[in-house]
Amino acid sequence: VWISTNNGVNRMDKETGRFDHFFHSPSDPEGLSNNIVRVIFEDSKGNIWFGSESGNLDKLVGDPDAKKLKFRHYQIQEISQANVGDESVISIDEDHEGAFWVGTHGKGVSRFFPGTRRYVQYRSNPAQPGSLSYDIVRFAHVDSKNRVWLGTDGGGLNLFNGQHETFTVFLHKPGDHESMSSNYLLCAYSSPAQPGTLWIGTHGGGLVKMNLETGKCVNYNKKHGLPNNVVYGILEATTPGEEMHVIENGDKRSPGKIGKLWLSTNNGLCEFDPVTLDARSYNRGDGLQSDEFNGNAYY
Repeated sequence: VWISTNNGVNRMDKETGRFDHFFHSPSDPEGLSNNIVRVIFEDSKGNIWFGSESGNLDKLVGDPDAKKLKFRHYQIQEISQANVGDESVISIDEDHEGAFWVGTHGKGVSRFFPGTRRYVQYRSNPAQPGSLSYDIVRFAHVDSKNRVWLGTDGGGLNLFNGQHETFTVFLHKPGDHESMSSNYLLCAYSSPAQPGTLWIGTHGGGLVKMNLETGKCVNYNKKHGLPNNVVYGILEATTPGEEMHVIENGDKRSPGKIGKLWLSTNNGLCEFDPVTLDARSYNRGDGLQSDEFNGNAYY
């Protein structure tokens, strides 16, 4: 198990419980490029990548169980000396062509091709129609149809149009109950049983269920049983052999296997049933080490 921290990377042996610690060293060109590691990502080939405050990607090379780890560094954006930290890598996902979508904390998003080291950087530009809506990209999510969704920290949701290299933006609209509940987005999840639905965790707006055909949303928050309106992570737990019916497009029911969604929040864990809409909360009284979770801290 790999764990990123503000002071290097930890590797935990699940059988023994032993932790090994790895740090950045200015004298080691094959070490981590920075100690503040924001995201860990495993690609379709099984390679492990680390995104940090350096603004680069570090690829683990060699034996992952070695006492001394070796990393290869990849530039995925233009790095400047001004505003250091804005280029921190905070999100990664891989599209069906094997390219990575790398979100940063102030320099937009880059589409990175690891085989050639080539990258294309997309930034927000209010004077340019179709540009990225905001330069802090909290999540990059590629769905089963290879659509690329980018969640921003105040600019709503962006859908990439590959043909024109532009973005369609979905925003919270005050008074419109079918729009997203917040423009501050933290995570996304799409279930194989619901290819037409995107679940989105927000900062302050709870959980969003978005119909990808219509763009209309259903929003769930504390009024619906969630323990908190900050949702950091979404995972699905399926029960083998259990067949459920998922409501799609009004009253039309389509068969599919879908499990309960587990939501990490600022006030414990929530077990949310997407069919019955029942929500059950767990906190320190149930054995959690703390009620407050954090971004990217789920797998």
